[in-house]
Amino acid sequence: VSYNAAYAKIPVTQRIDFLPERYWAKGLTRNQVIEDDLNRSVPNPFHIRNLEPLRTSDPTAYRYLSTVGFFTGTSIRKHQLLRAFPNMNGLYGLRPGTSFKESRGGNRYHDLQVQFEKRFAAGLHSALMYTRAYSDRQDYYWNEFDERPAWRTNNDVRPHRLVWTGIYELPFGKGRRFVTSGPMAHLIGGWQVSWVYQYQTGPATSWPNVFYYGDMAKIRQVFKHKEVHQKDIHVWFDPNIAYRGAGSIPEGFVGFEGRTALQPGTFHVRVFPTLLDELRADGLRMWDARLLRRFAIAERLRVSFAMDLLNLTNHTNFGPPNTNPTHRDFGRVTNQSGLSRLIQFILRLEF
Repeated sequence: VSYNAAYAKIPVTQRIDFLPERYWAKGLTRNQVIEDDLNRSVPNPFHIRNLEPLRTSDPTAYRYLSTVGFFTGTSIRKHQLLRAFPNMNGLYGLRPGTSFKESRGGNRYHDLQVQFEKRFAAGLHSALMYTRAYSDRQDYYWNEFDERPAWRTNNDVRPHRLVWTGIYELPFGKGRRFVTSGPMAHLIGGWQVSWVYQYQTGPATSWPNVFYYGDMAKIRQVFKHKEVHQKDIHVWFDPNIAYRGAGSIPEGFVGFEGRTALQPGTFHVRVFPTLLDELRADGLRMWDARLLRRFAIAERLRVSFAMDLLNLTNHTNFGPPNTNPTHRDFGRVTNQSGLSRLIQFILRLEF
């Protein structure tokens, strides 16, 4: 049994040409006025004709700027003019006045590991390993204008992982319990079977910026994962929690805004988490097995033959569900994660 913990500082890049917070829409209603205003085209003050004195003071720079679209366009979007350093479109790095040390995020990790291992009589060896882990990362800016990155679930770590392994030498052949001699001993003797069973919880689901009407503390019950998934294995959560009717949201409705035209705009602060630990995608459940036999050809020459059965039971591990409330497949799983059953044969010469 072991307990393990770690903390690390990690680099996180910032958007340098961010749009200040005061220009963004807020609340749980789409603000089309702000969206239209910030996307409005206005005369480009950086147009090359406004830099005419540069033609004589620095001809080389003038000729170069004459080839750059930012300086040759006659119009520009209003939101770009309102940004810090509007000429640095989409540039990430360190903002002026921010040190590398101040810009770093963090990574926190804890786990409890338990392992049982035993060699039994009659050629059986088995081990059982379980890990309960927790981790989160400060690696993401909820909004481009935020001064510090936010903490969220670390999807590289899964809360539960169980592994059971075993090797069993079949009791046939020379030195074993049954069929110790004769032609059959050479045919069925010396084989061993091994297996690995894996169970692992799935990743937290990933979400766009959406309007959710309800108590986030009770969102797990709203999804009704177990109830709907038992009826249809391709439905991961209740798709009816997206409202697609006409008019205002009905009083008492709990769920998501499902109408495309009423989704948060490009310039709407994030109002919903990027990763949702309350709803995880399908995990990993898999049996792998191997059948192995070694043949002695000479004193220093052996041949081993193995057959690997990967995902022996041909169990389907689902991919993540669709989390776009405007999509027709909202709440459904439309792909699988990993391969179906795979059988491979291995012949190896050992000398």
